[in-house]
Amino acid sequence: MELLIALALMTAFAYFGRKVLKKHPWMFYSAALVLDAGYLYYRFFCDFHPIAQVLMIYMQRGLLAFALFVVVMYIGVLSDSSKLYKALMPVRSELSIVACILILGHMIGYLIGYLASLQVGVSAMRPNILLALIIAVLLTVLVGVLGITSFKRIRIRMQPKVWKRIQRWAYVFFALVFVHLGLFLIPAALSGSKVWLQALVYLVLFAAYVILRIRKDRKKDRV
Repeated sequence: MELLIALALMTAFAYFGRKVLKKHPWMFYSAALVLDAGYLYYRFFCDFHPIAQVLMIYMQRGLLAFALFVVVMYIGVLSDSSKLYKALMPVRSELSIVACILILGHMIGYLIGYLASLQVGVSAMRPNILLALIIAVLLTVLVGVLGITSFKRIRIRMQPKVWKRIQRWAYVFFALVFVHLGLFLIPAALSGSKVWLQALVYLVLFAAYVILRIRKDRKKDRV
C-alpha cells in the first residue's frame, strides 16, 4: 500500500536525515520544490514515463507530504523523556516546512481541476466535492500561515505567545486534513470500492493521535 510505504519513507527520512536537515535545511526545502515542479511538469506537459508514474502516485495524492505531517503530529505526542522525542523534536519545524512545501504540488494540481469544475457551475458539483473544495481553501491558508511562521527568521521576530497561539492552529489543520480525506474516501468505500482499507488506515492514524494527545495533556495537567 502506497500510504504505508510513504509513512515508512518519511519516518526514516526524519530520523536518519535529522542531523543533515538541521545543518542544511534549505537543501531539503529546495529538493521539495524540485519534486513539486517535477510532478507538475510531468502531470501537465509530459507523456507516460515510469519515473513520472511513481512521482505521480506519491505527489498527486499528497502521500509524501501527508506522511511527513503525520510524523510531525506524532512527534508532539511522544513522551518528552523518550529518545525518539529528543532526537526528532529539534527538527520538527524543519520537517513541518518540508511537508508544507511538498503539499504545494498536490494543492496546485488539484486547484486547476477544481477551477475547471467551478466553470461548469457550483450547482453541478457533488456536495462532498464542494465541501472538500471549501476545506481545501482553508487548508491552503493554514499551510501558508503555519509554514511561514515555522521559519526560524520569522519565528524569532514574533512574540512567543503569539507564535504559540498561531501554531495551535496546527490542530485545526490536522483535523481538517482528515475531514478532507474522508469526504473522498468514505463515499467511495460505501459504494463498494476497495479504498475502505485505506480509509481504515487514515482513521486509525487520526484516532491514535487523538488518544495520545489527550493522554499527554492529562499527564501534564497532573504535574
